[in-house]
Amino acid sequence: MVWWWFVVMASAAWGRPSKAEVCDSVSRAVGVLWTARSVAQSVEGAWPGWRPTLVGVDYHTAEGVRLRVGRSEEATCAGLPVPARVVGRRRAPKRPKVALVRERDAFRIEVVEGREGLHLEEVVAAVVHQLFHIHQYKHELDYRQMHPRGAAPDTAWAMRNVPSAEAEARQMVVLARDVIERGATPQSVQRLVTARRKHSHNLRAAHPTLPRTIRQQELHEGIAAYVELQVVTNPEARSLLMTLGVPERRLQPQDWLDDGLSVGADYPHALGLAAALVLDRSGVEWKSRLHEEGFDTLLDRAVMHTLNRARR
Repeated sequence: MVWWWFVVMASAAWGRPSKAEVCDSVSRAVGVLWTARSVAQSVEGAWPGWRPTLVGVDYHTAEGVRLRVGRSEEATCAGLPVPARVVGRRRAPKRPKVALVRERDAFRIEVVEGREGLHLEEVVAAVVHQLFHIHQYKHELDYRQMHPRGAAPDTAWAMRNVPSAEAEARQMVVLARDVIERGATPQSVQRLVTARRKHSHNLRAAHPTLPRTIRQQELHEGIAAYVELQVVTNPEARSLLMTLGVPERRLQPQDWLDDGLSVGADYPHALGLAAALVLDRSGVEWKSRLHEEGFDTLLDRAVMHTLNRARR
């Protein structure tokens, strides 16, 4: 047992990064957070009433160092302690991961750097996404409602227990793409509305609370994805990111649209983004009414709006 403890401690000490490496990680963590805030603030009107503010961030490097960057605008390597704690059990993912963590009455953003490098534009986009979640929780959504404890059915449960869920999600994204790329007509929006109703019916047959859970996730994650898309594909934000060395080809709007509308285990993200973009194309006023009325009611209104517009 003593021998094993010695091996573990020696391995941790051997793999401990130098002060210069830690300083570099601190600089990157501060830079990512400030860049994300600057990118978000460069776009006026991404969402009514949203003005992102600097928040604390936990930054896990690929080398296994955990850094905490606070709110101070003067946060630099010289002004921060050198945290030499090695996160031995936490293996860095292949690509960066960004998560929002609740701490009592506050939130912090956690960034885990990927083994392949920082992928700055992806981390910035993900931090923007989480900054908007903080706005949602403070002003529009209840964090406890979105993240309940217990065994309530969720998206993963739906994918396992509703055989048609993934195919229906893909169909709805295809229908939404038709509206996004070709324009909104009464028929194209109505096809999407019909597909959403069929999907809700099948979810309800599997579990009575499942449609509400999926709709909440659409509202929560879909709108954050919509804001992320508006921010990162804005010309001013793209120009800012390009000055930091982000390839222009990766910043093409179609790339971010394709990523956002990809259907997987978290398919409500794609459905919420798709519904938001369809409402944009339909010309209805929806942002100020979304949390009161929901996507389904607003999409029904979009059908009528496009029908009236076609008759003129």
